[in-house]
Amino acid sequence: ITILYVIRNSEGKVISSETGTAIWVNMWKSFRGELDVPSLPETEGNYTISIYFNGCSVHNQQFTMTK
Repeated sequence: ITILYVIRNSEGKVISSETGTAIWVNMWKSFRGELDVPSLPETEGNYTISIYFNGCSVHNQQFTMTK
């Protein structure tokens, strides 16, 4: 599958977008999906990551970067 990772800042502006590929059956460990996010923001702040599988939105998660 194709995986798209989109990270937005607290204002909703896209600050990064990266794609990757994975084999569906290899993504699962103990019935949970396991993904490696390619990169994260280095600047402190609040963000949202959106994950898409083959163009379909599967999850949005807010997170905070601190030093």
